[in-house]
Amino acid sequence: MQELLTNGISYIFQEENINNVDGIRIDEQTNPNDSYQATNNLSAAYASLNLPINSLVTFKVGLRAENNIQTLSSRTTTGDPVEVNNPILSILPSSSLTINLSETMLIKAAYGQTINRPEFRELAPFGFYDFNFNFTNRGNPNLQTPTVHNFDVRWELYPSVSEVLSVAVFHKQFYNPIEVTFVPGAGSGGAKNFTYNNAQSAISQGVEVEFRKYFRDMFASNFMNNLGIALNASIIKSEVELGEEVAIGQSNIRPLQGQAPYLVNGGLFYNNLDKEFQVNLQYNVIGKRILFIGFEGYPDIYEMPRHSIDLSFSKRIYKNITINGGIADILNMPVQLLQDGNQDGIFDRVKDQTIQSFR
Repeated sequence: MQELLTNGISYIFQEENINNVDGIRIDEQTNPNDSYQATNNLSAAYASLNLPINSLVTFKVGLRAENNIQTLSSRTTTGDPVEVNNPILSILPSSSLTINLSETMLIKAAYGQTINRPEFRELAPFGFYDFNFNFTNRGNPNLQTPTVHNFDVRWELYPSVSEVLSVAVFHKQFYNPIEVTFVPGAGSGGAKNFTYNNAQSAISQGVEVEFRKYFRDMFASNFMNNLGIALNASIIKSEVELGEEVAIGQSNIRPLQGQAPYLVNGGLFYNNLDKEFQVNLQYNVIGKRILFIGFEGYPDIYEMPRHSIDLSFSKRIYKNITINGGIADILNMPVQLLQDGNQDGIFDRVKDQTIQSFR
């Protein structure tokens, strides 16, 4: 029997070692909280009004009413019943004001209220294993439904049907946002346990720029005329307020979990209509963001920025036959989860604590 603990995996899983007497027995264990029954019933009505003030200015207002009943029945590990019954009536207003500065340019200001209902697995008391990160996530039946107020002002220019340049300023106000938080003292074998909790409030605000341009009929070169570029970039600042009860043992001044401080998407596109041949080169990066929230003595776990480049092509070779291909993630940078181990506010990929790194 001792040999099974010290030999390689090819020896362990030999047929004679799989038995109920002196070998390995494989079985499955289940707990009362491993299953649940749930329903979500939604009834909604919507009304909107479009008010053209004049030929250049339009005002729109809308109101959506949602009556949602979310229920869930399960049990704790000891068999005690867990019942969730969340009947919520939501009145969700929206409005927008559009000013057409010309046939191709406009300014738009908008407001909308939305909600973010918890998923069933976020409510259910069972733990589900994350094979990518070696963590166990457990639901929280006491979660509240978050509310979000969305404000934005946007300037848009459309030089042609397929081209755009826009700049937007936005602000989001969250009440009871859901975050993934660490469960102290839980877990075994290096597998940390996390659950879902409501913070008291949070804000997320920033600037977004979008640009799309094609070079048709701009150059003498046919190659250049078939090119196009696109860019979407955002700079975002977020801050969460936990509330006195939730903030115990946590930092009360930090970004909202999952919200990156910036993101960039770019692309270079080649499209030869005569030869029916297309090539796309796309780039993406997302700033470091909190993946899991820690506690005092166990810092937040951040997912570090990762640059990604994808190449794809398409070529029609016959009437109904097209060849598609590509190379995904050309840079193959590692996914790295990092803790600020020395808590100096600087996330150093070498000096700080790497929780996990993989390609």
